[in-house]
Amino acid sequence: MNKQTLLLCLAVLVPLGLPSAIHPFGAIFGQTPTEVQTSKQTQASPPLFSLSVSLAESTSKAGSLLDLKIMKKNISTQDVGVIRIVGSAAPVYDITVTDTDGKPATETSIGRKLHGKEPMQHWHPHQSTQLVILKPGETLEEHIYLNDLYDFRPGTYSIQVSQTMYSSEVDEKAGLKSVIRSNSVTLTVTN
Repeated sequence: MNKQTLLLCLAVLVPLGLPSAIHPFGAIFGQTPTEVQTSKQTQASPPLFSLSVSLAESTSKAGSLLDLKIMKKNISTQDVGVIRIVGSAAPVYDITVTDTDGKPATETSIGRKLHGKEPMQHWHPHQSTQLVILKPGETLEEHIYLNDLYDFRPGTYSIQVSQTMYSSEVDEKAGLKSVIRSNSVTLTVTN
C-alpha cells in the first residue's frame, strides 16, 4: 500500500448527523444524494480541522527522543469523526523538516521508506487506529517520533506538518482537496 492510499484510508473525515440509510456516502460526508449529484463546486469546502504542532523541548541532544505533538482541532460547527492513530502518526501527515539553509533533513531508512524513496518490504509502522468523534472546538492529540524518520545532526531545524484531505463527498468527486498546514516549530540539536 502506498502512502497516498494509506492517507486516504486513515485520514477519512466523517461529519455526522444524517442517518446512514440516506446514502452510504451521505452518512460519511453529511451530504444528501441530491447534493452530491447536483453540486458544481469549483473550490474546496472550508477545512474541518486546524493543526498545531509542538515539541516538549526546543533544544535537544543528538540521539535524544524527539516527540512532535500534533493537535488536530475541529473548527467546524458539527460533530466530526476522525481516525486517530495510536502510535506514530507519521504515515498520515506530510512532514517538512529543513535546516537553516532550507535543505531537507537527512532521512533514516524508515523515513525513506515512509516517503516512498525505498521499498516498504519488511517494514510496517507499529500503530493501530480508532474512530474518535470530535465535537466543535474539541482537539485530538497525536504524535510523530521524529528521530525514527530523520537523522538529526547538530544544527537548527524548522518542522511543520500538513495533511491533505477532502472535506466532503462533493469535494472528493470534484477532486478538490484541502491542505491543512500546522504552525512551524524550531528545533536546535546539540552534541
